Amino acid sequence: MPEAGGLVPRPRRRPAPLAGWLGVLGGMGPLATADFLAKLALATPARVDQEHIPVLVYGDCATPDRTAAALARGASPLPQLLRGAGFLARQGVAAIAMPCNSAHCWYDELAAAVDRPVLHIVDACVALLRQRHP
Repeated sequence: MPEAGGLVPRPRRRPAPLAGWLGVLGGMGPLATADFLAKLALATPARVDQEHIPVLVYGDCATPDRTAAALARGASPLPQLLRGAGFLARQGVAAIAMPCNSAHCWYDELAAAVDRPVLHIVDACVALLRQRHP
């Protein structure tokens, strides 16, 4: 039976897994996500566009303020973080990056809730420093 406007809904299909794609749990703030994406593109040794890392961004700018929540002065962002990470995991991304520093206060709960590796911003920085300064 046609819906309003005469359109017939198509059956929903599960999207193909995005193996090799990086999921970005972003939007907290939007410029942190944009800065991360710019740095990722600049750091990728690609000669042409097609050699860049494929990325799927989940940007939820309505996520409660992480600093306020960490100081017990605001709502927890964990429900929105879990929703976003769950979405990225269901799409089949290989790993999830979270450019927001303060969102890492909920890293353990988030990483435990999804079946994809969630990159930790501090651990990644420490690993890079150890690599560059053995």
